[in-house]
Amino acid sequence: MASNFKFKFQTILNYRQQQEDIQKMKLAEKNIQLFLFREKMALHQNECLEFEQHFSEAQKNETDIVQRQLSAEYWNGLLRREYQDGQEEARLMRETEAERRVLLNLSRERQLMENLEAQQFQTWAIEQTQAEQKFLDEISSIAFVRQMRTDALKTETSQNFGR
Repeated sequence: MASNFKFKFQTILNYRQQQEDIQKMKLAEKNIQLFLFREKMALHQNECLEFEQHFSEAQKNETDIVQRQLSAEYWNGLLRREYQDGQEEARLMRETEAERRVLLNLSRERQLMENLEAQQFQTWAIEQTQAEQKFLDEISSIAFVRQMRTDALKTETSQNFGR
């Protein structure tokens, strides 16, 4: 009478859980890429600051024009690289956000399946309780009828012997 609960869509739930786990890994990879890139950008910014200090000292010492021109070209290269790094950071942030949204959708889908499983389990548990109660009621009814028959026989037997 007591059957085990089996969720009809367990394979779908398992698949959704696997997809969510894969997406978590993708998001973690994107976060690592973004973190490493930001570290690279911080090093570049330090390089820019050091060059600025060196360049301002060189201007005070009035270096020759060729040296200034090379410094200006180097500075332009640093600024170009900083701009490109900003573009790359923005791209990585967009990709990370896209991965996060996909993960959020997968999590919602999995949560819906888990809620469905919980509802079906609750329905199953209620049905099991009702079936058990019906069985107990039948046993009680049968026991009551037997007790009534036994009492009736005892009464009838005592009356027959009393005559």
